[in-house]
Amino acid sequence: SFSPIVKYNADGEFLSSDQIKEGVSVTPVARIPMLDGLVSSGAFKIFVKESGGWKSELVFDVNTLIYVSKKEFDTTGKFGNVKFSYEFKTNVYPIGDLIFTSEDEKRVGFEVNLDQKVSFGGRNLDEGEKVIPGTDFEFGLTFATQSNPSFFSGDFILDFSVVDSSGVVHHHESHDGSQTSKPVVLAYTLTGADFTSGEVTFLFEVRNSQGVHTVKKSVHFLEQQMVASHIEFEKGKIRLGDSFVVSMQPASLKDLHTVEPFSATHASKRSFAMDISSLEGKVYLSVPSENDGSSSKYTFKTQIPATLDFVGGSVISFRFVGSSGDSVKLQAFDVSSNELYDDASPLQFSVSTELHLSNVQEQPTTKEFTYGSVIPFKFQIQDVLSGSFVSTGEKSKVEIVLRSGDVNPFESLRKELGLIKGVYETSLEVDVNTVQGSAVIAIVASNPDGQDIPIYVEGQKNVVGYPVNIGGEIKVESNTYSTSTNDAPKTAFVVTFSISCNGKSLDNARLVGSVFSQNGAQSSPVVLHGKELVKVPVAAGSSSVYSFSFTLPHDKAASGNYKIDFIREVDLARAQATKESEVKPLLSVSVSHKQVSESGLWVRMEFLLVLGLLASLVFVSNQKKLFHQKSA
Repeated sequence: SFSPIVKYNADGEFLSSDQIKEGVSVTPVARIPMLDGLVSSGAFKIFVKESGGWKSELVFDVNTLIYVSKKEFDTTGKFGNVKFSYEFKTNVYPIGDLIFTSEDEKRVGFEVNLDQKVSFGGRNLDEGEKVIPGTDFEFGLTFATQSNPSFFSGDFILDFSVVDSSGVVHHHESHDGSQTSKPVVLAYTLTGADFTSGEVTFLFEVRNSQGVHTVKKSVHFLEQQMVASHIEFEKGKIRLGDSFVVSMQPASLKDLHTVEPFSATHASKRSFAMDISSLEGKVYLSVPSENDGSSSKYTFKTQIPATLDFVGGSVISFRFVGSSGDSVKLQAFDVSSNELYDDASPLQFSVSTELHLSNVQEQPTTKEFTYGSVIPFKFQIQDVLSGSFVSTGEKSKVEIVLRSGDVNPFESLRKELGLIKGVYETSLEVDVNTVQGSAVIAIVASNPDGQDIPIYVEGQKNVVGYPVNIGGEIKVESNTYSTSTNDAPKTAFVVTFSISCNGKSLDNARLVGSVFSQNGAQSSPVVLHGKELVKVPVAAGSSSVYSFSFTLPHDKAASGNYKIDFIREVDLARAQATKESEVKPLLSVSVSHKQVSESGLWVRMEFLLVLGLLASLVFVSNQKKLFHQKSA
């Protein structure tokens, strides 16, 4: 994949804008970075042509790694838009020739020399400083071409416009260059009464009989607080599927108690948005404004979607959306008290629902489940008040939750349901991490703020819940190993095992192991470096095989039985939550070990090699002595 970058060189510098000074000769150049970050190194043939008939080939420069046009493009007399068309050709094995094209447009006109002065209350503002209503602007303009470095008159029209962040033109004036006898000076005072907050653009355009050929902008940021006033909407009984209409009047806040509504004159050209969010501020629906130009009020119309997002309480807020796409939040203003709202409660509304399971196709049909069992679920959720079938929406979800115990229920399984064509569906596997014993499987819906939404049994007012019992005999197959010779620096203990229930392998068990030394009926934790070897994580490998290992110094690994208790992390968490003092292991494995003897073959291999070398040296030395004796 290729992503060409095209630029234009003029007098040794690349153009920084779309404007080219008339009379300047420019050289098109191209660079072709690949998606992998590399740069094409001459594998392309590139051609360029201009809409007026000029054309050239770009050749690869090995020093700069860019393609450079063989010919310059002379802009003399070419006022207005100039369109360049590029063709890129390369050969890619085994596809063959690849050709792709692109277009680029520039504007040939005057270079504008702009001398501007920005002040407020007699104080000159620094460049980039934010402006406020009452700011004075003064612009002095002269122009230049390649052949004429400075002029202010000629056969052209200068248009001056002031545009706010919504794209509304607040001021426009034109000056005939043929009637100008001195440098142009333009002045404007920013009233701010009907300006939206954000960028204020002072636009200078020069045109001739063929159209605009020169554009210059001076952009400043207007800091002005905007509010939403006269907010009206229905707060009565709202149900899923109902039409929901809100109106408000945007305004600027002159002081803490006085608002100045925006004019109806420009209302249809401006855009606002209403956000509907959870009480904690999670937005799940944005509604664009409507305005026919007859009033300064804006209307927001939507239908309450049949989703869990809207179940319960919601709150509305407003944004101004500028012509650039940037948004500015509007604070809510209470016209009855001439104050900003202290909180969002007046902007809240609630949707009444009563959610039931409907069209249940799959659900638990027995109470007894063993590890490895798979429980299918398939159903719809219907709001009986509106008759609507309810989906999750953008921020909400529906989950299957298994909670164990009656007094202090403990959650050991949770799985989110998928929604396919309006039907909730999933399969819940009773994995080995599920707490054993009595439990309840619940269907839990939650809104964007994580608050539970009750789901009732179809046709009943009972909350959905399936009493179950989780059990089954867990079978263990294990292998053990411990070091039996002292050619290793330490004694290693290794246990590998697999677990199953009713012939089904149990994967992904989250286990910890605790090591105990047994002395008859007594057992005590094994200590290493002053710490007990307890609650050490168990490694889960492939093919449902688990492994656990530890090492001890030879003199600390006494003969006898070592018992390793494997406990599920979920059981430890449950014991902590329910304040249980004893946690039973899921399984235990014993390792019978005979302490490595310090006698016998205690010599290390390195020492044996040294002895071998010494023996060889002694043998060679004896042979040399024998040779000398025979020679004598």
